[in-house]
Amino acid sequence: MQICAVVLEVQGNEFLYRACSGCKRTFPDSGKCICGSNTSLARYKISLRLGDESATIRAALFGDSLNALFGCSGEALNQALRKSLKLASDLPSMVRGALVGHRFLFGFRTADLVGCEAD
Repeated sequence: MQICAVVLEVQGNEFLYRACSGCKRTFPDSGKCICGSNTSLARYKISLRLGDESATIRAALFGDSLNALFGCSGEALNQALRKSLKLASDLPSMVRGALVGHRFLFGFRTADLVGCEAD
């Protein structure tokens, strides 16, 4: 499914998460993922509020789909953030400036939400 929508809001200030290098799920604090992998890497996750003429929705963008926006992988950005306090403090406003108020074409994959309620 695809929608053309305006980014109304970037939610939060964290744009990376520790992911299992095998299955890309959030890496557990125990140091070993349920898939058996014990290695992790930083991947992108951005939560947005999007709108078009008919509705607003919340969406999360993950992983490699954001490499083009940031110009590098999540792991490379994570390393740069560790080296630069200025970059770390400026990043939220830079992301908001690049996204909020701009129209993008978003492609979505949906999952069956058995037993879940919509908010």
